[in-house]
Amino acid sequence: MRRYDPDRYFTSLFAGRAGHRALVTLYAFNLEIARIRETVSEPMLGQIRLQWWRDTIGKIYAGTPRNHPVAVALCAVIERYDPARARFEVMINGREADLEDHPPDTLDDLKSYARATAGELTCLALELLGAGDETAMGIGYDAGKVWALTGLLKAVPFHAAQGRSYLPGVSGQMMQQNPISDSVRLVTEQIAAAALDGDVDFRRNGRKLPKKFRAAVLHNVLARPELRRLEKAHFDPFNCKPLTPAGRRLRVAWSSMTGKL
Repeated sequence: MRRYDPDRYFTSLFAGRAGHRALVTLYAFNLEIARIRETVSEPMLGQIRLQWWRDTIGKIYAGTPRNHPVAVALCAVIERYDPARARFEVMINGREADLEDHPPDTLDDLKSYARATAGELTCLALELLGAGDETAMGIGYDAGKVWALTGLLKAVPFHAAQGRSYLPGVSGQMMQQNPISDSVRLVTEQIAAAALDGDVDFRRNGRKLPKKFRAAVLHNVLARPELRRLEKAHFDPFNCKPLTPAGRRLRVAWSSMTGKL
């Protein structure tokens, strides 16, 4: 978690001892399925791995987890907090898109991917902290979508180097041939605008979220400054400098102390 998802790891520290352990376990599961594309040599192997996790989630809810460190830890968390099983299944299904060689067809398709992955993850995190009402889940979906869209924009250079693209209408081959084209900038600007619009909704509705639940969405305070930096770089993700690790931690700590999202 510290290496591959430092923002969520740091914000989980604000959830209290038990909350931190539960969130880290959930986020470790997310890493297991999110990194499948980078750890397999072909899509079919990725599909097998995703099916393994589908079966494993079923076994966990049956109380018979497989002998895997994340599965064993997740079983203990699920037994204690009883989060919705369907959310895990939606997350796994959403990750099938990572194994495809073509980008999303439309911006709405990309938003659906963000909701199925980071949106469901955030809702699960809220459930583990004790939130379960419709308002909290709506905030979770908003937060997750914004975070996912922002993260995908930051990861454009990484994906381009692999011949991959999450930019609607822009293939991985196009990214390799001309990564700083007008079409890339235009789609990047459109995604950033969608993320900023979602961030407005998140911040407005997030005020309704009790403080004890906010560790599940605290990392979202980093989305807007990242998007503004991309805007200053004229929506060129290859020349956009991210916030420093120290700057990220300071923003999160300030938000936690002041209660402002």
